[in-house]
Amino acid sequence: MTKYLPVFLTAFAIAASPMSADAAFAPDATIEPVMQRAVDDVIVPGYKAFDGSAHAMAASMNRLCNENSPAAYDAAMQAFTRAVADWSHIEVLRDGPALDENRFERILFFPDAKGLALKQVQALLAKKDETEISGSSMKGKSVAIQGLTALEFVLAGNGKEELSGGADNFRCHAGRAIAANVATIAGELATLWSAPDGVARNWKAFGPDNPVYRNGDEALIALLGTLVRGIETINEKRVTIFYPTDGTTPNPKKALYWRSGLTMSSVADNLEGLRDIWDKSGMQSIIKGDASAITTNINFEFKTAIETARKLAEPPEKLVSDERQRSRIEFLQLTLADLQARLNNDYGRAMGLSAGFTFSDGD
Repeated sequence: MTKYLPVFLTAFAIAASPMSADAAFAPDATIEPVMQRAVDDVIVPGYKAFDGSAHAMAASMNRLCNENSPAAYDAAMQAFTRAVADWSHIEVLRDGPALDENRFERILFFPDAKGLALKQVQALLAKKDETEISGSSMKGKSVAIQGLTALEFVLAGNGKEELSGGADNFRCHAGRAIAANVATIAGELATLWSAPDGVARNWKAFGPDNPVYRNGDEALIALLGTLVRGIETINEKRVTIFYPTDGTTPNPKKALYWRSGLTMSSVADNLEGLRDIWDKSGMQSIIKGDASAITTNINFEFKTAIETARKLAEPPEKLVSDERQRSRIEFLQLTLADLQARLNNDYGRAMGLSAGFTFSDGD
C-alpha cells in the first residue's frame, strides 16, 4: 500500500468480518463504474473548478494591487468567495495528492487552535519585507500562512481598508503572493488528478498490483469512508467548534471564515461536495431490494442538511445571537449526526460491513 491508501482501510482489516470471495460486497465489475464516475464526474471536475477559481482569485489580487480601488477590492472579495466555494466542494476528499507535500494544509490550515495563521500573517504584514513574499518564497514558509485563512485576514481582517485606499501597499502585495501560492497548488492538484497514468487510474482499475486498491471492496470502503468522515468533520470542526453541544458559550471567532462571513456557506458547499460523491458515483446502486429505503433516507438527510446550512449563511456572530438561527444550528448538528449514522451503520451494514467496523483513525 502507498501513502494514498486511506487510513481506515487498516481499520477494515481489523474490524470487518472475514469474507471469502463469494461474500464480497459486490463484484469488482459493479464497483468499477462507481469509482470511475466518482473520479470522472466529481473529483477531476472539482479540482479543475478550484484550479480555475484559484487562478481567477490570483488575478483579482493582482488587479487590486495595481488599482487599490473599492471596485477592485469588491472584485477580489468576490473571487475569494468563489475560490472558497470551489475548494469547499472538493476539500471533503481527504485523500490522494492533496496529502502529498502538505498541499491540503497549505491551502487550508484549520483548525488552528494556537492561532498560528493570525500571528504569522500579522508578523508578515508588520515586517513589510518584499523579499519575504517574492517569487516562490511562500512555498517555503509555514503552512499556516500559505493559504485561504491567511488570505482571508488580508482581505477581511483588521486594516483591510488599506487595500482600497488608493495607495500601493505591502498588505496587498502579501495577499497577492498568498493567492498566487494557492493557485499554484490548485494547478498541481488538477494536473495530478487529470494525468492518464496517475492516481485517477489507480482509483478506477483494481488489481493485486494496484498500489491503492487491490479490489472493489477496498475502493468502496474508501469511498464510504470519505462520506462518513466528511460528515463527522463538518459537524465537529466546522459547526460544533464554534457552537458547542455541551452547553458552553458559543465562540463565533473559532469558526472557519468568520471574518468574511463564509462559515456556513462553506459548510453547505462541503455537504454538496459529499452529496455529489454519493449521488454522481452511483453508490446507491450497490444495495438493492428492501435495503434501497436506506438510500432514500440518506438522500433526504443530505437535502435537509444542505438546505438548513444555506439558511444559516450569515456571519457566525449574528447566528449565535439570534434564537431562531441558534435553533437551526442545533437542528443541523442533529441532522449531521443522523446522516453520519445512516451512512456508517445503515448503508455500511447493507453493503456488508460488520457491526464492529469503524472509520475512525483516532484523530
